[in-house]
Amino acid sequence: MKSTRPHVIFLFLFLPVFLISCGKGGKSPEQKSGEYPGTEEGLKSVLKDILADGKLSTKLRPTAEDYAAVFEGEFAKKAEATYKEPWEKGQLVLKAKPGQTEIKVFSVTVEDLKAKNEKSNEFPGGWTEIAPNLKPGLTIYMVRVTEPGKDLGMRFDGFVYVNGRWRIFPKPWRIR
Repeated sequence: MKSTRPHVIFLFLFLPVFLISCGKGGKSPEQKSGEYPGTEEGLKSVLKDILADGKLSTKLRPTAEDYAAVFEGEFAKKAEATYKEPWEKGQLVLKAKPGQTEIKVFSVTVEDLKAKNEKSNEFPGGWTEIAPNLKPGLTIYMVRVTEPGKDLGMRFDGFVYVNGRWRIFPKPWRIR
């Protein structure tokens, strides 16, 4: 009887586990806690990675804990239910047009949105509408991705750094 070599057994037993753990098993990429800092530069870094490969947009997908940390009470559950299908269908993909490489970051606090002050005027009006459903103390970010030296380009809003990760909650005024 032939002896089976240990490295052959290793190959057949552990290679599938290794491939799955490296993302070859069809699982979408996740953002590790602390992978990007909770600063404007951290947001620019995660966006540069995502804009280079739109499939990485799933790194911004919130968890149930993230919804609960951003939205008040029942609104958090409604938000999670509203965003579930677009995430699962791959509809929440961030893309920029060719040549749009400059990322400009704008921010507003929940308190600014609730006060409807000058700072909140930089954001779409829907943010002030849903401000009562946002947890206090958060900062909401919006980015404009433009060609270098230009002011107009693609706009994405609803970025929040929560639970050690960047997440996106786009157009929350559509939550039902």
